[in-house]
Amino acid sequence: MSERKRKGGNAVETTDALFAQYAEETMGKVFYFCLKKTGSSHEAEDLTSEISLCILQALRRGAQPVCLSAYVWQIARNRYSVWADEKHRRPRTSRCGWAFRKARCGADCSAHDGF
Repeated sequence: MSERKRKGGNAVETTDALFAQYAEETMGKVFYFCLKKTGSSHEAEDLTSEISLCILQALRRGAQPVCLSAYVWQIARNRYSVWADEKHRRPRTSRCGWAFRKARCGADCSAHDGF
């Protein structure tokens, strides 16, 4: 038997119950939040998965949120902020996969990048 099961008695069951509550009541709303923020269903799915993973990991580490909804939305906002920062830092890519950057003149121009 694992240390968590012996120590907390119902710690694993509580984690599973809280995550099931999140999945049933809030995950769809989190996806919609991500969809509105990202504008892409693929990116929204990825971001929702990241948020869900963060929530599950935190619960497994022993987090005991007083209000699950407030806890979930705080994690969702934080993960979106990280996602937006990372997206802003990485160069944009065209549909065929070629990376390009916006030139100083404001146009997608390869003259400034040495192409």
